[in-house]
Amino acid sequence: MPGDPAPASGSVAPATARTTTRPAAARVRKVTIPSPIGGLEGVYEFVEGVTPRALAVVCHPHPLFAGTMHNKVVFRTAEAFQHAGFATLRFNFRGVGASPGTHDDGQGEQEDARAAIWAVAPGVGRRDFSHLALCDKPKGVVQGTADELCPVADLERAFPAWADPKAKFLIDGADHFFNGKLREMQEALHTFLASPEAASFRAAVDARS
Repeated sequence: MPGDPAPASGSVAPATARTTTRPAAARVRKVTIPSPIGGLEGVYEFVEGVTPRALAVVCHPHPLFAGTMHNKVVFRTAEAFQHAGFATLRFNFRGVGASPGTHDDGQGEQEDARAAIWAVAPGVGRRDFSHLALCDKPKGVVQGTADELCPVADLERAFPAWADPKAKFLIDGADHFFNGKLREMQEALHTFLASPEAASFRAAVDARS
């Protein structure tokens, strides 16, 4: 059942649409969600400059029956959460829209949903990471300086208390989904995996092979 398409933009823009009832200050951003099968197509909606009460991931109806993230029920569900102070993420399951892959009878789709939830998982300011002060495992953090969900200031406050080995990489201007900065994010991960801080991790991997 096709629904009214939600507006989307490659950059942050006012979220205006002929039939929308979402908050006037809401913004819409196209995002690519990392997953094992590739980047899933998504739309992240938020109020700029305001910390959301929580984050809602809204899944669409059955892909074989015209379900997409633009389905009118999905669109209106996201709006309801936005009016309640939530940021929302809608996304297309594998094989739908611009998301890669093919329908997997619900098995792969569960993996897609987990990827979407992980993409908006709360950062260090919303979870208790104090246990990392006693964790001697390698810890690498890649953080965007313009992350609207997990402010870099939260990481800067928490990171010094974490036990070594650890490494921190700040990607200038990157948002939560690293839009336009995916290459820099990947380079940071390569750097960490080859760093002295990740030596014990490499050793453990080598021991298994």
